[in-house]
Amino acid sequence: MVKTAIVDDTDPNIVYNGGWEAVARTYSTTSNEFNSTFHYASSNGLTMRYSFRGTGITVYGTMSQPTTYGIPGSTYSIDDGTPYRFNSTGDVVNTGNPTYTFSHIPFYRSPTLSYGNHSILITIDNVDETTKRRYYFDFFIVEGVQDDDNAQGTGSTNGPGFTIVDDRDSRVSYSGGGWTTVGSGTSTDYGRTTSTTPSGRDG
Repeated sequence: MVKTAIVDDTDPNIVYNGGWEAVARTYSTTSNEFNSTFHYASSNGLTMRYSFRGTGITVYGTMSQPTTYGIPGSTYSIDDGTPYRFNSTGDVVNTGNPTYTFSHIPFYRSPTLSYGNHSILITIDNVDETTKRRYYFDFFIVEGVQDDDNAQGTGSTNGPGFTIVDDRDSRVSYSGGGWTTVGSGTSTDYGRTTSTTPSGRDG
């Protein structure tokens, strides 16, 4: 079975180079980092690399008050290929109120890859500790993971780690009628969407 796997920022197979800081709590009351952990970079030139087996990867992080602190810069390279700048894929969710802090923001989504072993290299720039303009990394989503794979690093066959199924996933079957998908959910909702029943009805 093909699965989608979550790889947390604390995974030992992620290679952080330079002065990354690891934090074991949520960033703020308006964020909801996976497993209540994240890594952040506040110096330019820091990198991180992760090797995975699958057909694609998405990088998720936290955006901290962009109108107050500014937006950090980053580039993403698959298999040491051409680097793409942050939001070049147009997938960053509109946070609605840029004075707030929001989690579960997709910083980069790779194109569909041939199934196999791949790597992603992330390079950080345009960060400034004095102004608290930092890059906050939360987790990876690895697509196309097979049952005998382990998204926690290539070459392992211990089975995939945590898997995620969004409310919009085509494999989810809603019954009872009246379900509504809200496309601008709260900052703590994965992908900022939720599916709800009408008021006063069971689903």
